[in-house]
Formats: sequence, C-alpha cells, structure tokens
Amino acid sequence: MDIARPVQTSPLQIECPHCGRVEDDEYESIDSNLLVDVRCSGCGQTYTVAVMECGACGAETLFGWMQPPSHSQFAVLRCESCSRSYHDHETLPTSTTHTA
Repeated sequence: MDIARPVQTSPLQIECPHCGRVEDDEYESIDSNLLVDVRCSGCGQTYTVAVMECGACGAETLFGWMQPPSHSQFAVLRCESCSRSYHDHETLPTSTTHTA
C-alpha cells in the first residue's frame, strides 16, 4: 500500500499518493470499510482509498493505493493502532468513485 496512517483529524484529510496533495473530506463522503476511487484535483490522477474501522479498538485508519488493491492486498490490512487484522472484512468491497 502507498499510504497507511491513523485518522486523527476532522475533517478527514486524504493525501494523493501520486503528487502528495492533501484534501479535506469536509462532507464525510468516505464511508468506513469500503474502497473508494478518488480523482485528485491537483494532478488529475485516480487512486483508491479505504477508511477502515477496527472492530477491536474502534480506531480508524486511512489506507491509500495508486492502483486498486488486489484481494490479497486488502485481506492483509491491519489496524495501525492495535495491529489486529480486519479479518471480518474478507471480501473486497466494490469501490465507488468520488472526485475530490
């Protein structure tokens, strides 16, 4: 994965893994535990993000990829806070497209 960091700001800040531009998700349009395709308003490239909520500790982690992750890449994600696996998210959710 290209980005993995705890969600500690409100609104959520999403960083483009291509150019590093940071944008706020002011409308909280990124749902937890889903893959979301985003188009960067800076460089125009598309990337995929997922905000995963840990069932054990409740922490949220933002993951980002330049390309949509494979099933195996998605299956090995771990909480950045407690290191527990998101084992209850065994299937790769359908991504949705958003423009930032």
